[in-house]
This record gives sequence, structure tokens and C-alpha cells, in this order.
Amino acid sequence: PSFFLAKWFIRNIIPLIGYIFSNGYGNEYNYLEKSIFEFASQKKFIKELQAENFEVLKTKSFMFGSVSLYIFKAI
Repeated sequence: PSFFLAKWFIRNIIPLIGYIFSNGYGNEYNYLEKSIFEFASQKKFIKELQAENFEVLKTKSFMFGSVSLYIFKAI
């Protein structure tokens, strides 16, 4: 359920906030929405990091899973 809430928030609220705070120039926030959904999943991103010789030390999700923090180091 939290995934659907995060998806709804990103698709509806983020562009609205962007439109309001940018005095009507909200297209950049529509691009942000698209880039977020095109970004690799947490599992896939971790595999990509490992393939490039990074060790993932910790991950943490925020905002109902819409934002992730990765702590990693080069091996």
C-alpha cells in the first residue's frame, strides 16, 4: 500500500508544489516525476553498484519508499 501512496504523491503532489513555487513553471517537476519512475529499483541499483565494485553498507527508504539513501564504499 505504501508504494501506491508514494506513486500517487509523486504524480500529483510534487508537480503541484513545483507549479506553485515556480510561479507557474511546473514542467521541470513533470520531468522529475518521469525520471524518478525510470530510475532503477532498489534491488537493481544495488546490483549495478556491486557490479562496479562497490560494497553496499546500508540502505534506508524514506517518504513511503519514494526516496532511498544508499551508503556504500569502493572495494
